[in-house]
Parts: sequence; structure tokens; C-alpha cells
Amino acid sequence: MKLSSYQAGVNGERELFIESSSFAASAIAGTAAVNIGSAALGFLVLATPVGWVGLIVGGVAVAGVAAATSIWTNNIIKNNAGDVYDSILNRINYL
Repeated sequence: MKLSSYQAGVNGERELFIESSSFAASAIAGTAAVNIGSAALGFLVLATPVGWVGLIVGGVAVAGVAAATSIWTNNIIKNNAGDVYDSILNRINYL
């Protein structure tokens, strides 16, 4: 028998806040890394054929950095979003 998150004693709203916050933050961080890397690589297009090789290698590097940035951001936000959620609820309950 599979228990629902409610039956298992899990706060569904808190989990939704954590998951959605970490997803949004990691998507924004990854997009920012790609945009910064793309701007830097844009100058290589004007170069010689050696620049095209640099563009390909640089593109792979930008993709790797963007993935690592997204994963790192996701982990940081997941570890801290529960405390933020609790803080928000405590402030609301204080009112």
C-alpha cells in the first residue's frame, strides 16, 4: 500500500515550495551562465578557422559550466528553502 504524502506526515506545501524554488533558481542560474558564455564566445566567430575550433571547444565548456552551475544552485536552494518557508509561515502566523 502506497501512502500519500499527507498520510506519511509530509508537509506537501513545504515540499512544493522547496522543489519549485530550487527548479526556478537552477534554471535562472543555468540560463545566466549560458548567456554569459555565449557573449564571450561571440567574439570567436569573427576569428579565423582556428576561432571556429575554439568556438566548438568553448561551447562544450559553456555547456559544462551551465550544467554545473544549475546543479550547484539546485543543491544550495534545496538545502535552504525549507528554512525560508518556515520563516515565511512564522511571520504570517505572527500577524
